[in-house]
Amino acid sequence: MIPTGEALSVALVKKWYQKYPHVPLLNAYGPAEVSDDVTTCIVEPPGEGQLHIPVGRPIQNMRIYIIDESLMLCAPGVKGEICVAGIGVGRGYRNDDGKTRRLFIPNPFAKNSPDYAVLYRTGDMGYYLEDGNIVCLGRKDDQVKIRGFRIEPTEIAGQLTTYEGISESVVLVKEWNEDKYLIAYYVSNEAIEAKDLEVFLGGRLPYYMIPSFYIWLKELPITPNGKLDKRALPEPELKAAMEYVPPSGDMEKKLVEIWSQVLKIDPGEISVLASFFYLGGHSLNAITLINKIEKESGVRLSLKAFFSKATIRSAAEYIEIHSWLQNKELPDETHKKTLII
Repeated sequence: MIPTGEALSVALVKKWYQKYPHVPLLNAYGPAEVSDDVTTCIVEPPGEGQLHIPVGRPIQNMRIYIIDESLMLCAPGVKGEICVAGIGVGRGYRNDDGKTRRLFIPNPFAKNSPDYAVLYRTGDMGYYLEDGNIVCLGRKDDQVKIRGFRIEPTEIAGQLTTYEGISESVVLVKEWNEDKYLIAYYVSNEAIEAKDLEVFLGGRLPYYMIPSFYIWLKELPITPNGKLDKRALPEPELKAAMEYVPPSGDMEKKLVEIWSQVLKIDPGEISVLASFFYLGGHSLNAITLINKIEKESGVRLSLKAFFSKATIRSAAEYIEIHSWLQNKELPDETHKKTLII
């Protein structure tokens, strides 16, 4: 079986080999600007924790280069733009000389080889593995810059699919209130608590790559030709007032005030059981929030701890216990451990 035209996911490969263990997959890659596919790869059943399916090695008479923004070759494992050279590369775009000059450039790595004289810049991102296979990460255009950090949503989606029960995932960027947010859509048999996914990803990705919203779907929408229909994905809803539970106690009331300042939400609409990220928070203002909490309470939450205490109620309990521990002597270690847990 030769799948092509859309990225081959780890989840789909696993599903294929469960149903047809004796029918191998041959993955292929090839942009429209070259003749047919330019790489192929016999796909093995994915290993534990594998995030991507390689597209393979170049076929005969074709070469693949991974280059950085300075047109320098990237070492294995270093991400860059996938470029193609060889006799299968087209001549350019009809009636579009400007685009042709931008994307079909002289090949600086094969100056004395006429068959490889033209280098086509695909706009796809990827990297070489140590064994010579290539991993394609998706379009360069899909990369986003959020609060100063360059992010590849496919990396986040790949990590999400390693969560038990999630078969497919896609991560997009949406704008709201003049800011950008990462939205994770996932397919599973049943909805998963957002806080569980936050903690899971918090242990595997930098804080700035943690999505603000998680949307459960029974299946991903697809176009008539079988590709992901991004336009059909539902918009996230800010549900600050859903299942509203008012604050009880001084600490919860203080935290509601801080949440309100950071998120720019009316304090009367913030439930103490709502996740900070579900209310529109993100990694950067989470740091602002943590700093404000420390200033008010004297207790410092690590970012990792905050991901697991991302509601006002759970954060208040954490702060009160640790504040008590800092100022009181406990009768025994067992009691201390119980309180910390």
